[in-house]
Amino acid sequence: MALQWLLLLSVICSTLLLVDVTHSSAQGVRKAYIVYMGDKPKNEVPLSPLHLNMLQDVVDSSNIDDIEHEALLLRSYKRSFNGFAAMLTEQEAQKMAGMDGVVSVFPNGIWPESDSFSDVGFGPPPKKWKGKCQGNGNSTCNNKIIGAQYYLASRSFEDEIESPRDIAGHGTHCASTAAGNLLSVAATTINRQFITKVQLGNGKIYEGLLPNIYDLEGKFYPLIYGGDAPNTTAGVDTSVSRFCSQGSIDPNLIKGKIVLCDSPQDGAGDGAILGGAAGVVLTGKKVDDDALGPLSVPASQVGLEENSNIYKYIKSTRNPTATIWKSEEVNDVLAPYVPYYSSRGPNPAIPNVLKPDLAAPGSYILAAYSPSDGGKLAGYNFDTGTSMACPHATAVAAYIKSFHPKWSPAAIQSALMTTAKPMS
Repeated sequence: MALQWLLLLSVICSTLLLVDVTHSSAQGVRKAYIVYMGDKPKNEVPLSPLHLNMLQDVVDSSNIDDIEHEALLLRSYKRSFNGFAAMLTEQEAQKMAGMDGVVSVFPNGIWPESDSFSDVGFGPPPKKWKGKCQGNGNSTCNNKIIGAQYYLASRSFEDEIESPRDIAGHGTHCASTAAGNLLSVAATTINRQFITKVQLGNGKIYEGLLPNIYDLEGKFYPLIYGGDAPNTTAGVDTSVSRFCSQGSIDPNLIKGKIVLCDSPQDGAGDGAILGGAAGVVLTGKKVDDDALGPLSVPASQVGLEENSNIYKYIKSTRNPTATIWKSEEVNDVLAPYVPYYSSRGPNPAIPNVLKPDLAAPGSYILAAYSPSDGGKLAGYNFDTGTSMACPHATAVAAYIKSFHPKWSPAAIQSALMTTAKPMS
């Protein structure tokens, strides 16, 4: 019963499909995101106009009109919590996440074939369950996935996929606010880090971060700096190609080579990967390590000093080479701590509101990934974020509910918040 109750919580937040639509070249790829804003207001204020105004604030009005703004708003939630679902670009979702009143913004979806959704050992859904399995025959429900539903926004979108299937990789962890009616959850690091070594042809070894699941078995590949491989046919120069972003790199110059890139920003390294690079070495600060995840090629992220040393090596020899070793797991003696990407509270606008309520593991969590997003390890991948932390708290809430089925959400919240123990 506890597991079924947990799934019911997940379904609350998993009723929307994750749809890829390209509205225009200026907007880029839009996906369905849920914007969670906490508890519903006690007074009966209309929420849809508020949600629409928030959308208008983050979407570039020069590329979209009022009617299209309304089409982007898929659904306003107002019965169990305050929030809405909307079609947003990644940049718009990040901007929305920084707005006053927004607790979190996250993508939604599910991939039924994942082993994580196997119903072996599960009993049938509760008889009172009235959910449905939607998706034109391509969504498979069972005794664990007891419901899947999508909301069709508008026929004006092209290439719509009428299905709750996840095509962006959030997999098992689409229930970011599965405990949303109970808790707000911060993320913490776990007691392990992944060190990935980059070895140069001169024997020097530099330790980097970013989990690398590929084993080159010590084979050395030609090493090139992204700034030395600009895509000149596209009018790109070294000041741009050094970041190795998509379209900035000449594939003919980097194919089959390990590429040194100057930035860990979103999209860095994509140009090298798409161009056929044998591996990628990104560069960043230590503060960024908690949000890193495996790439689709052997990769590591080194610090600024290590980057400088690798660059000097490239310039010092006619035939620079390197290899990237498979990650080594080391103990993080500082864990658990709340990393930079998660809220620590209190609310800067209302300091007496002490949120989040508690914290749960959220860094480098093994999660099911859909094949369409390049899932590794037979459909699994490491992911990081508060969306990885919330399911842990949800499971604990379900466990408590199994022992105390008549407890209210407030009682469960109180139990979780008042039974913590100091850690060494």
